[in-house]
Amino acid sequence: MNICLRLKDERQRERLLALCEAMDWRCATLASLAELDLLQSSSVSFDLLISDDFGYALPPGDYVPVALTSDSDPANGGLDGHWLKLSTNMTDDELAEQLRTAVNVQRLARDLNGADDLEPTTRLPFEEILLERWRRRRLDGGAILAVHIDHGDHLYANLDPIAATEALAGIARRLLSQLPRQADVGIRDAANFIVIVPKLDRASSHSLSESILTGFRDAFDIAGNNVFLTVSIGCIWQRSVARVREVAEQAWLAQSAATDAGGNRIRRGVQTPEPMQQRIPQAVEADEFSIVLQGQWSIDGSELVGAEALVRWHGMDVGELRPSHFIPAAERTGTINRVGDWVLEQAGRHASTWFEQRLSAFHLGVNVSAQQFFDGSLSRRIRALQEQKWLDPTMLELELSQAALASVLDNARDEVYILKDLGVRLCLDQLGGSLIDTADLLRMPVDTLKIDRSVVGNIGASATANALADQVIKLAHRYDLRLIAVGVETEMQRDSLRALGCEVAQGYLYSHPQSPQQFLESLSARGDEKLAQR
Repeated sequence: MNICLRLKDERQRERLLALCEAMDWRCATLASLAELDLLQSSSVSFDLLISDDFGYALPPGDYVPVALTSDSDPANGGLDGHWLKLSTNMTDDELAEQLRTAVNVQRLARDLNGADDLEPTTRLPFEEILLERWRRRRLDGGAILAVHIDHGDHLYANLDPIAATEALAGIARRLLSQLPRQADVGIRDAANFIVIVPKLDRASSHSLSESILTGFRDAFDIAGNNVFLTVSIGCIWQRSVARVREVAEQAWLAQSAATDAGGNRIRRGVQTPEPMQQRIPQAVEADEFSIVLQGQWSIDGSELVGAEALVRWHGMDVGELRPSHFIPAAERTGTINRVGDWVLEQAGRHASTWFEQRLSAFHLGVNVSAQQFFDGSLSRRIRALQEQKWLDPTMLELELSQAALASVLDNARDEVYILKDLGVRLCLDQLGGSLIDTADLLRMPVDTLKIDRSVVGNIGASATANALADQVIKLAHRYDLRLIAVGVETEMQRDSLRALGCEVAQGYLYSHPQSPQQFLESLSARGDEKLAQR
């Protein structure tokens, strides 16, 4: 343990020096704060600054400031501002114990800060955290590699927990040993890793992939046995990468192709589009898509205040698919605009039949892709629907994730403000489902926040989920934003959300998704009820 002393009381200074010597702690005495700044600038780390003069501002640092005072009253002990107050009336043993405890608390707080973002064994960031870290950074001349341990699931399934932990640690070490210093590594799960390498040319990215493939062919010592592993690698190199998430998805697709081809190989670039990707344009023409509408209700269930339009694909060769199955494919192939335009037009046409039933403000939520903003077609489409009397832009809420909206603001800001001038509202979807960038969030011109179903699903059962929901609800109230809790399925979740101040909810507890005709009938019935009550 390293300690710095700045004590005017010579007797106490001698006592602390003797205590440090007895405890084998390294100790330095300071004559002024200038010496403290000098010590920190020399990269010397220390755990404690002990002083009997604590009426001054401390320079920042990763240490615990301890105020040594003659006041022995326990009521005056503990933390005072940033200082830990300890009495000189303590015995040496008591003082040593208190100092040890203070350092332990500081070290645990430092080492565990952000621990939820790291895989415990490898201390690598989870993939989502890694990609979020790179989201706002341009990757100039870089490569993204998706590395899969072939038959990794089978390997771990046949190991006891201790051996599995040791195997994962060894695999991570082997991978890291093959990478250049500038590489940034994340983990998806025990068998899948993602590597981002900036400032790498195409030839070097190929050489790196080969090096990893070759390096994994040497035996691993796992539970006292020599185990031979191979890897499948998807490698995407681009001269300039502005959207790291999209390129990472391409790397995983390439890795999947390498695995499907037998593993122990590298695939560079995305292969021929999958049948589903090829079918999407045909499906739009063949009228294979449909929309369903899920109501948004006042938290007590007494009033229907809005709806979200959800797209479904009904094809003879695909069955019924939800958006999560085909929207990523549509985005990869550039057909998302056609799908998005179709959804917007259908939702607008159906919404145009609601006007007679509207007894109060009503909102229509439609999920959109960031790509729909980039050529100005979204605002043109909404203007056209408005001119045809199929859509009132003031009732429309365009829903995007935080990452998608950040990309839009960076690349198509003018389109955002054209839409806002039309009266269109922006809704931040899936809030809490991934890492929240607070600084980014506060700059976004949003009108509505939606708490993600992953958070709502734990409301009432998890203090952490409750705390996150509470913060989001307070944020909405502070900035006068509309707020919706998504995925409410139980009365406990509803009651907990209502206690936190949530006013609007969406989920199976209130209503399941309905066809437009069913929804219109529900809306009409609600209108009749309200008219009868007048």
